[in-house]
Amino acid sequence: MAMLEDASVHFLSFLETIKLQSINVGKLQHIAKNKGYFSDIITHFIQLKCLSGNGSKETLEELDVCLKMLHWFFEQMRMLKILYTFTGKFDEINDENIDEFIGKEFDGYEIGMICCSTGEKLQLSIESDADINNIVNFTHFESLCKICGSIEKSFVITEVFKVVIKTKSLQMDEFDISVFYEALWLPAWDICVLLLKNISNESIQISVMCKYFEVTANDGEIENELILLNLGCEQYQKIQKAFKKSFKTSAHKIHLYFTLKLRSQAAILICDLKEKLSIKTNFESIERMKNATDVYYDKKISVMDDKVGDVAKNLGKLSSFNLDVIQVVIDNIAFIRWVKENMIDLNEVKAFVDISLTACGGNPMETDRITCFSSVCTNFSPLIFGIVENTSYETLTARCEQIIENVGNNKELTKLLKQVGKNVTFWEEMKRSHGAVEETTLIELDNLMKSGVFYFEG
Repeated sequence: MAMLEDASVHFLSFLETIKLQSINVGKLQHIAKNKGYFSDIITHFIQLKCLSGNGSKETLEELDVCLKMLHWFFEQMRMLKILYTFTGKFDEINDENIDEFIGKEFDGYEIGMICCSTGEKLQLSIESDADINNIVNFTHFESLCKICGSIEKSFVITEVFKVVIKTKSLQMDEFDISVFYEALWLPAWDICVLLLKNISNESIQISVMCKYFEVTANDGEIENELILLNLGCEQYQKIQKAFKKSFKTSAHKIHLYFTLKLRSQAAILICDLKEKLSIKTNFESIERMKNATDVYYDKKISVMDDKVGDVAKNLGKLSSFNLDVIQVVIDNIAFIRWVKENMIDLNEVKAFVDISLTACGGNPMETDRITCFSSVCTNFSPLIFGIVENTSYETLTARCEQIIENVGNNKELTKLLKQVGKNVTFWEEMKRSHGAVEETTLIELDNLMKSGVFYFEG
């Protein structure tokens, strides 16, 4: 009986820590993983008349509050994980072990203290260096959590952190919130504040801006990035809300440069494609656009105006290109050339495919390979057939747009082109193995194989 009374005293004392939210993170996490078992213990104490039914209900309600606080705590930790993985030292962290890896430093912290936004519970009696470290760590944690959401949503803020990490040698073989706060967090937000300030007054150099913004972003996306940056900087408490007034103008100027840059990149690809396809037509105006952004790279964003926008418009539809698609075509130009040199048109491609399918005898792997060949030739035919030395810029770009539309309808096409195009020798051997004499076209050979009779077209 004495042991039961002693156990009751300890258990009721433990329940009091839940009520007062003074239970530490480690114990609360253990309860969260074994909540059913904990409820059974409470039921058992009710049966022993050590706890009333009402007390049980209140305890479970108080426990739910603490568990919600624990969930909030680990949600902040999840966002902090994003920052820690930037250092490249914590690749082994995943969603399963993040609680143990980052949460262990806070195991002894009271959940109420961690989740107290006012900081009232930090007025502790400091009796040792450990107490001081706990308060410093919590203060840092609170500061980190205030802005984590902005970082997770913002490409620009993420890039700032990555740049800072590259320039600093962080000695962090294990989680240390103080080191991270001092060595990375503060310097990164100092850069964010300066970045936003210089963008707002249009004094930022374009070369600096290019480190942090996505080239493909539009006006709205850029403005949203600036809003997130401003929000984070406000929470960092080192910037005034007055900067907000120029976001729309700043976003437009940044977008003007990136529009020009995107079209300049497209001009480079078009000129490269022209050369690879042996087109001799003069693309002089497009050639000049290849280095269009070099003029502005070291200048301030304030120089970007509607005149620059007009220059970008002169490039017509280049900016709508999916540059990756054109790059894949260029990377596989040897295959494009081979088909162009060995087959007259899509009718010959079809004949080649029919003969190859017959010859492979139903082999699944070969059948799949030949089917991919057919799909690639059909969808990329605008750049295979009908391209001649005097093909105009307008014709070339129109055909590129056809291909981009085809890829838009089937995202797998670029992958298929890479697969089919990586071994031109295989297709050469396949064609040679068909055994057609020089005077016999693939179409005639296909007809012969199907019916045993030649059909000659006049």
